[in-house]
Amino acid sequence: MNPCVSRCALVLALLLASAGTLLAHSPMFTCFDDGSGRIQCEGAFSDGSSAAGSVIEVRDAAGRNLLSGKLDADGEFSFERPAGAYLILFDGGPGHRVELPSAEVPKW
Repeated sequence: MNPCVSRCALVLALLLASAGTLLAHSPMFTCFDDGSGRIQCEGAFSDGSSAAGSVIEVRDAAGRNLLSGKLDADGEFSFERPAGAYLILFDGGPGHRVELPSAEVPKW
């Protein structure tokens, strides 16, 4: 067999094997306190795909669910700031979960 064909076949096999990695995307999720008593959140994926419809949960310090919702068509979600410490969970599907503690939510 021609050595060039062997090398080309090997390169093609490696590219096909790594296609999942090449197409992978990571979740991007951020929230901020807008100063009016509301928390504004935005979510998307690093490859530019939409996270619309992704589930958002807000839990208190004991882990109890305070509220749930979904990112809208623009990838946004807002809610009234809970009293005390809380945790915001973004669930963009398997392997795409982000947890944001209230201590890391900046005030604008």
